[in-house]
Amino acid sequence: MPAALQLIGAPTDVGASTRGAGMGPDALRVAGLAEALAAQGLAAVSYTHLTLPTKRT
Repeated sequence: MPAALQLIGAPTDVGASTRGAGMGPDALRVAGLAEALAAQGLAAVSYTHLTLPTKRT
């Protein structure tokens, strides 16, 4: 039985000053991360993005 991995989308743009930083998790999905892991014998389940609390001002 292959090892099971859970892929989550963590917001990478929180506090970032670089445009496009939040696209990291989606870019990995589009690039086929889950499929690449499966090709190495790992079972990967992709979940949606995490939701973080908003910053209080």
